[in-house]
Amino acid sequence: MTDDERKILASFTEKDRRDAQEMNAQASPIAHYVLNDDRVCVTVGLGTWAIWFERFPAKRRVAQDIWMHTRLNRQIEVNVSTVFLGLDHSFVFRAPGRKITLGDEIMERRLFETMTFWGRVWLRPPDLPKRRGRRDHYQTRYPTYETALAGHKHVVERTKLYLAHQITYEQYTYE
Repeated sequence: MTDDERKILASFTEKDRRDAQEMNAQASPIAHYVLNDDRVCVTVGLGTWAIWFERFPAKRRVAQDIWMHTRLNRQIEVNVSTVFLGLDHSFVFRAPGRKITLGDEIMERRLFETMTFWGRVWLRPPDLPKRRGRRDHYQTRYPTYETALAGHKHVVERTKLYLAHQITYEQYTYE
């Protein structure tokens, strides 16, 4: 157990601390992460991760912007939300503490996610390609808190430009 995990456990109630330590004794094939007080990702045991996620939901939110937009003479709510995921969403199996390389490049973990939601499918902009599933959102992931915060701001700007018809869907999603 690292010093960071000890500090996190110290913020738990006595019962939560006992439960976390009991679950931590079980081996897990995947790494679990929480944010320390400096917003740095720390690898922790399964129990510490589970209780931290349950007890501290506000610490998982990086940023959120919500505003109203007029489309087709209707007001729709636009929501851009960036959160800490706590699990690596790069979809590369990685044992705790192990680095994965692709050629000479180290694959970065994806621990943060920004998503946008607006309106309903019937308010789908006309240039949005027809695909199965939701057509009113955009999603991207990041390795660190700092890149997630910068990415959130970028997505808010791009979403406003896209909804104002100043950029195309391809420019919105791929630049």
